[in-house]
Amino acid sequence: MKQFLPAMVAILFIFSLDSCSKHNESGSGSPITSDADAKAGFIKINTLYTSVLRPLLTKKKQKYSNFVLFDSAGQKIIANGEYSTSSFSGSSGGTSSSTIDVTITFQQYSSGDLQLGGDLRFYDWYSTRTDCGSSGCATASHKDLIYATTDTTTAKAVAIKFNNNGKPVSDNITLRASKEFSTFSVILKNAEGQKFSFSY
Repeated sequence: MKQFLPAMVAILFIFSLDSCSKHNESGSGSPITSDADAKAGFIKINTLYTSVLRPLLTKKKQKYSNFVLFDSAGQKIIANGEYSTSSFSGSSGGTSSSTIDVTITFQQYSSGDLQLGGDLRFYDWYSTRTDCGSSGCATASHKDLIYATTDTTTAKAVAIKFNNNGKPVSDNITLRASKEFSTFSVILKNAEGQKFSFSY
């Protein structure tokens, strides 16, 4: 039996090296552990919405029911919800508004160094009102913008991977971000339940 021990140890050592190599190649990254990590991840989600998703969703008014959309790189997202617009005009002015209220399902979706898996809701409402009188017309506008996981339970957490200044980050997050005027108020929790609150 003793003569087999060195060979068995050698085999186990080789398997151990192979396992470690595969783990390192996966690039799983470290969890979100700081405000800087949380904010970097959120900024990437915001950029994804403003630069990629919003232009896709606003091509025409429609309701989405498991609707498949493809970005410019040919990657697929699944949309459920609605994009709608309305307007009214009269002699004393008018109003117009647009509303996006859509839940996007990401399936191993990548955009730049951002990767997402799971469901995120995007609510984007914009309204303008013009009032006219004897002295002329005045226009006011209002905007509400919300990004959120569909609820705050870990079962609805979204898988996220990205790089923060060269550091690979990988975690499962819940998110609630809202902007009424010019600044987002963000609450993000990592897989361990650690909460990060910040403005952007």
